[in-house]
Amino acid sequence: MKYICLDLRDETSLEEMHDVFKVMLDLPEYYGENYNALYDEITSISENTEIKVIVKEADVDKWETLRRVLADAASVNKHILLKGEIV
Repeated sequence: MKYICLDLRDETSLEEMHDVFKVMLDLPEYYGENYNALYDEITSISENTEIKVIVKEADVDKWETLRRVLADAASVNKHILLKGEIV
């Protein structure tokens, strides 16, 4: 199983978050770096992959769209196990 841990406790920007996914998922150069493109890439994963996202309680609202995108993608892709941690 592939394991991806996205630690967003630091002041991470949306661009930095996409950069992390781009590296950890080995996304192509044409990756659009937006939530629609991320959804497309996550739903096309064919290897069992655990994605863990860590956020500070104060930033939960900031990353709500990311949570929804990942949850929606995991609901249609049986290879994705999504975990979250609020600290």
